[in-house]
Amino acid sequence: EGEGEGEGEGEGEGEEEGEEGEEEEVKEEQEKPKKVEGEGDEEEEKEEVKEEQEKETEEEKKEIETENGEKAAEKSKVSEETSDETEGERIVSEENTKKTGEENVESEEKGEGAGEESKENEGGMQTKEKKEKKRPSKEPQMKLEGSKWIISDFFFSDNEGESVKPLVVEVGELKQSLIVSFCTNVTVQVVGKLTSIVLNSCENCTLVAESVVANIELVRCQSSSISFTGTVPQVCVDKSSSISISTSSPTPSLEVVSSLVQDLVVKYPAADAVSELQVVEVPSVHRYQLVENKLRHLQ
Repeated sequence: EGEGEGEGEGEGEGEEEGEEGEEEEVKEEQEKPKKVEGEGDEEEEKEEVKEEQEKETEEEKKEIETENGEKAAEKSKVSEETSDETEGERIVSEENTKKTGEENVESEEKGEGAGEESKENEGGMQTKEKKEKKRPSKEPQMKLEGSKWIISDFFFSDNEGESVKPLVVEVGELKQSLIVSFCTNVTVQVVGKLTSIVLNSCENCTLVAESVVANIELVRCQSSSISFTGTVPQVCVDKSSSISISTSSPTPSLEVVSSLVQDLVVKYPAADAVSELQVVEVPSVHRYQLVENKLRHLQ
């Protein structure tokens, strides 16, 4: 009996152990697939995320390449337009040059028959081209204000100037002076002795005077002349051209001061008082030499 009980107990224990083992195996098998299935899902998600990222990266690269291609195309188009504009400007420039050359040829052909209208003066200065003179906008006037005679804005054409009578100034007292300004083709005759005379901005004008106490001054005058029969201590000429100064009687002393003047001549009687007037051209260019701390004028 004891052996039977022992065997019975042993078999019971073996069966229980066998059942427990089977339960553990079933449990492990049930857990094992779940674990594998969970790990597989995670890996699939990771792969999907990775594929999406790669896809996005490729799309970005394509967009960048597309943008770069468009920019390159725009730059190429702009470059072509600039090249076309440059070519057009070059063609226009060549046409203008050709046209200018033809105009120069025509001008030279015309100039051969017409001759020169202007010439170069000494010192590199040039006379202005002859143009049709305009009449002054102001009304001409000749009046005595206090002790000052004023003659201004008288204009006569070249043909009219020859037939117009001189403007005569009759001096009432010694302290009177005369100012002639902005006149063209006018002759002014002074009767009597004045303190001073000024000609300002006059052209083709003639002044005939007797005597002056101080001086006669010409400023910005062209193709004008002054003459006097008595005594004039000094004549000043400034910024003028083609000026003539003449005296018909011997004068004890006449000083001529010139500044920026072209073509200035002085006429005076010869020593024998029989010959014609002597003509001396005042040079517009002067030479000086410094010798022993003294500046000497060279003729």
